[in-house]
Amino acid sequence: MGLAAYNEENGCFDIVSSSVGDVMGTRRIFNKLFSSVGQVVLEKKVYKLGELEVWLAHIDQLGNFVLIYGEKELELHELASGLGFEPDKIVKESFAEMLYKAEKKL
Repeated sequence: MGLAAYNEENGCFDIVSSSVGDVMGTRRIFNKLFSSVGQVVLEKKVYKLGELEVWLAHIDQLGNFVLIYGEKELELHELASGLGFEPDKIVKESFAEMLYKAEKKL
């Protein structure tokens, strides 16, 4: 289970925990992802990343993001609910494909 937050306004981000060993690599991925979808007003979706469920929320127009991921969708939604977030819709899309599309926009 992991949680990452990004604030586009000051261009900084905080990775609370990550299952990815390379934190700097993780930050590069997040930076590409968030800068490319920064114009999205509101997006709350669940993506598939291998066995992981990845939930991305662009929660306000200042560009504050929360990314939650876990192995089980139930755990994912329990964590999101505990943080006060509820997804608008569940979209079983590939997170890798979403990153690819984001990269193409750069």
